[in-house]
Amino acid sequence: MSYNELATYFVNAFMAFQHIYIDKVQVQEHTSICECSGFVVSLSGKVTITVEGTTYILEPGMILHVPKEAKLTKKSVERKPVQVAFVYYRILNEDRVLSNEHFKLQIENKERLKANIVELKKYNEQPVTTATLKCQLLFLTLLDTIIDGVRQYDEKEHNYRIEEILHFIHEHYQEQLSVTHIADLFQIERRHLAYLFKRYTGMSPLNYLTEYRIRRSKELLRQADYSIAKVAELVGFEDNLYFSRIFKKRTGYSPSAYREKVMNVHH
Repeated sequence: MSYNELATYFVNAFMAFQHIYIDKVQVQEHTSICECSGFVVSLSGKVTITVEGTTYILEPGMILHVPKEAKLTKKSVERKPVQVAFVYYRILNEDRVLSNEHFKLQIENKERLKANIVELKKYNEQPVTTATLKCQLLFLTLLDTIIDGVRQYDEKEHNYRIEEILHFIHEHYQEQLSVTHIADLFQIERRHLAYLFKRYTGMSPLNYLTEYRIRRSKELLRQADYSIAKVAELVGFEDNLYFSRIFKKRTGYSPSAYREKVMNVHH
């Protein structure tokens, strides 16, 4: 479940807080039925939750969305009971498909999530009428925490993927690389790769590859024993005339003029 899908769902769904309780999930399996759609959050350890035949492993920092009337089989993976929160909501526009699905979310802000749950539980236990409104407000705060936590996690994961791609480019820049090839290799949609790359590096994947090749070619041009054609080949350009044109466009010098300038500085 991506951040954009989740945010779109929460923005368009009319969700009303229903109930919260914190259960101690035992080492022995226990089965229950969801009274409404909701979120299952481990607060203190690792548990397995089986929903309609699919088993999820939950630990702090993970959230499981469960649909209404789903059969849940719970079991602690620890050698002791694990505290698990169940936050249920009613969906007021039943056409919202995600309310009927089960899926797991990973977030970054788990301490904030736990604090939201503790506060929501406290107000849910108060008998006064005003607590109902407070609970709805806290539930919306909880949704905001979930959305923001998924966004942070997605950004962290995306940054890690881009760093992997940068490392790949640094290792294979001499080869005939293309953006499509890189996108296919790392299983990222081409336009999404371009978006993530721009956000992380400030330039497109192709621009980054070209800049890296030019940077490496500068290092090689400082070595007089390499011809311009050889330098072009060593940094991944098949056509040395094209290389010379790109080099001049990026540096303001032709490769030979750059070499002469560098040599004069050193002498």
